[in-house]
Amino acid sequence: MSIRRATAVVAGLACCGALGACGGSGNPTVNSGDFVSACVSKTQQQNKNIPPSINLSSVCQCMQPKLEAAGLGTKTITDLNTNSQAESIAAQCLASTAPGQGTPSTPSTPSTPSTPQQTTT
Repeated sequence: MSIRRATAVVAGLACCGALGACGGSGNPTVNSGDFVSACVSKTQQQNKNIPPSINLSSVCQCMQPKLEAAGLGTKTITDLNTNSQAESIAAQCLASTAPGQGTPSTPSTPSTPSTPQQTTT
């Protein structure tokens, strides 16, 4: 994924005031059961060019507990509009959930058939 695309998605996720202004009812708090679904739907409305490889539900689910741990659980989506902590969390979650991102795995080496060893006595 290009940096430009990732930045656009992060901006859509982190600039939650824009998400709240995209239509729909309510402005759920981070600790609300409606947060993840609102995050997904509002981000989709705000960002029409989200690469299909990005699973917004996973990104929003990743964000919710991290925002709560940062003391932002009682903040509404609109409250997070200019919060640099929320932006950083969105970037972390995007990076950790995007295909080919996150914790790198150890590349596997192809196995070679073993040759039976002859024993000499």
